[in-house]
Amino acid sequence: MSNELESLKGRVCVVIPDYMGNGITHANGHTQQFMPAIEKLCFDNSWRLAIITNGPKPEAIRDTVEQGRQRLLKAGFLDKQLYVPSPMTNETGVVGAAKAGYDYFLASTDDSIVVKMDHAEHPAAPWVPRMVNMVRNGGWDTVFGDLHFDGNNFKQGAKDKEANDVLAGICRSIGFRFTLTNAHGFQAYKRSALETVLPVAKQIHDQAGTILSYLNTPNRWGFDMAMILAAQLEGIEQQQVLVTPGIDRLRDDDLDYCNTQLKISSQMQRWNAVAMAYNNLRLNRLQDQVNQNKA
Repeated sequence: MSNELESLKGRVCVVIPDYMGNGITHANGHTQQFMPAIEKLCFDNSWRLAIITNGPKPEAIRDTVEQGRQRLLKAGFLDKQLYVPSPMTNETGVVGAAKAGYDYFLASTDDSIVVKMDHAEHPAAPWVPRMVNMVRNGGWDTVFGDLHFDGNNFKQGAKDKEANDVLAGICRSIGFRFTLTNAHGFQAYKRSALETVLPVAKQIHDQAGTILSYLNTPNRWGFDMAMILAAQLEGIEQQQVLVTPGIDRLRDDDLDYCNTQLKISSQMQRWNAVAMAYNNLRLNRLQDQVNQNKA
């Protein structure tokens, strides 16, 4: 192993996947959070920030990234150890960017832990260090952060509340031991856990896509849920943390109200498909085990 790779061993890779389409993007929101929080997050040579772009407008984030790069340089951090090229992927949407981010981590780094960011409502500080500590020192192979509104600080819209109720019912129907909210893509993995979980999650998501194809519906969401269910299927030690939001989540108030409601309804449809795909794979494995015992 080269001296450079030796220096990277044990590092944390923070992946920010984004579709890079129109409007405010996830990556823009997170990058703006990370840059002022550099000192608070204790960023040093053991951290890497990877922005995985996908979609028609990858240039949408370049100015923000450049501002962050200059800030890091002024703070004395080595640019080449914190920023990496942003691979493009042909798969549609933020799902493709998420898969590319995980693939990048496994294939192109020697880092020991990966953190995947989700919505800008998830505060980068202090939750990224907390989740990393739970994986590194707390005995967990993976930790996922669920956005949790306690009714005291920030608010969420009625449609998101409905989506949370639907997703809770889906979790109960498949015997999942956690109750997910509709923002559960903030996830941290040990490298060894991700190597096991990722191919199974892709299998679940692909089968969900087959189910949705009969409805002529594209498979644009649900991969984060597939990752969590794949971890359960593989017996990976995982834990849930309830992340207090940093801002309101009032998608009901979006200017493009009708499209927003269609998007949330579509997400609920995809969660159902992912749950069905997971259950099919689980039952198939049980049947295989029964057949082996009979043989």
